[in-house]
Amino acid sequence: MKKSILFILMTVMGVSNANDLCTITNGEVIIPNSDGHCTVEPDLYQVKIYEMMMCTSAPGAPTTATVMDLSMCESVWTSADGELVTVQNGVTTPLGGTSIKPSNNSYSHGYVRLSKDFTLKSSIKFSSSKDGDRGGSGVYCATEEGTGDSNDANSTTCGASLITAGSLISPLTDMGSGNNGFGATDANEGLGITAYLVDTSKQLASDVNDVDMLVGIQEFSTPIVVNDDSTNMTTSFNVSQGMSINHFSGSNVVNFNRGPFAVRISVQ
Repeated sequence: MKKSILFILMTVMGVSNANDLCTITNGEVIIPNSDGHCTVEPDLYQVKIYEMMMCTSAPGAPTTATVMDLSMCESVWTSADGELVTVQNGVTTPLGGTSIKPSNNSYSHGYVRLSKDFTLKSSIKFSSSKDGDRGGSGVYCATEEGTGDSNDANSTTCGASLITAGSLISPLTDMGSGNNGFGATDANEGLGITAYLVDTSKQLASDVNDVDMLVGIQEFSTPIVVNDDSTNMTTSFNVSQGMSINHFSGSNVVNFNRGPFAVRISVQ
């Protein structure tokens, strides 16, 4: 009989692309003038997770007519309704749902299926006055309560004094590159992560309005070996760049939306 395996989810301050990181001096964020875009760690980051699998080889990519080939994978954790996980640096969060120890084997890839909606909360002081895309003007800007659109418009309010951040739901419906924006490979961190936006049939989405969930595949730098002595699995999210700050070209308007993240799995 397979033994249960313990899952814990926590954040780690992992590698990050220094070219994208915002400069923070004396607690004030400075947006680079070169591209008007940079990333920071948000005050709060939430995502709902539905399934995790371990795979002995790379799963086959989904298409608009076929689902992803997961025949080489074993489900190691599931939640029919999804588990809403709050990711905070240094905080460990046990997952509910159903955990199953995978068969003894060597696994080269990991699979995760999660909601397309990410919740961010952040209040930031800039080095110079900015305009919020929801409204207001000043050096203090914060996420606005509610749901952003596909471009995360109406996400940010600014003012002359500290603003209490609202919970911004930031939907991911277009990756902006590859497969018409519904599939992409992370080239920044070199972690071997490929992600796809899928519809309710788990086929590759063909329109932003069809996107239901996000699925991700990670190639492990070293295969993960599960044997009779394996009793613990740790899944870690890296959101050191979890929120993106965008400064619109030709204006002083800023908005906040989701940034890159990475998932790491280890077994003991």
